[in-house]
Amino acid sequence: MIKLNLNVPTCWEDLSQKQLFYYFYLVSSGKYSLDEIKAMCLLRFAGVSVENDGQRYQLVVDKRKYNMHPRQIAEVLYTMDWLGNTPVYPVRIDMIQKRRARFDPFMRDLTLSKYTVLENLYQGYLHTKDNTLVEDMALILYGDKLKLTAPEVYAVFFWFTTLKNYLSDFFPNYFVPAPVSPNDDTDLAEIGRRLEKQQATQLRALTKGDITKEKQILNTSIWSAFAELDAQAEEYAKMEKQLKK
Repeated sequence: MIKLNLNVPTCWEDLSQKQLFYYFYLVSSGKYSLDEIKAMCLLRFAGVSVENDGQRYQLVVDKRKYNMHPRQIAEVLYTMDWLGNTPVYPVRIDMIQKRRARFDPFMRDLTLSKYTVLENLYQGYLHTKDNTLVEDMALILYGDKLKLTAPEVYAVFFWFTTLKNYLSDFFPNYFVPAPVSPNDDTDLAEIGRRLEKQQATQLRALTKGDITKEKQILNTSIWSAFAELDAQAEEYAKMEKQLKK
């Protein structure tokens, strides 16, 4: 029996930009199940192709061919299970259509004002699947109004999604899931009102009622703003706990 040692990424952080875009291409096509995506990524990332002459399958590795059974691929598919998990850190495509991302993956220099716009566009896309909303997100994140392909739409959406997940973990006292669910049948106008109310509450907490500070707060980085909101939420939780004793 011939044994082949194939090297493949073992986590999201190991993916090259080309590998990441290939994954986005497969997912955004809507044609494949998760197991099919894992199998295709496994072969592509390992530099392996598959041929079928009508009678048998063969793996092609460095121009050498090896007989195989599809079951053999299924048996090692677990090595790609991490593709079905949420990334620990934000995942970003560095460049889209020759436009380089304007922020690092964690968006450390993103202002609260621009984050608010991104959040509104993101929630709108969840409910309408209107790609132009993601293109408006790309205008902020990549600095240009672009006509995005399906993989590029998914890439922009995925970056913001993974950032939100990371923020939720980093600021657990304040950062809560989005106020609406993708399955919520509430109309978009009501969703907008909910977000406006949430954002107004957020701004009041940061300015402590001093409206003269609003412009300064809106131009603050999200990391500074959320750190303050998280500290306030933690303090409020402690006060509530003391009052219940």
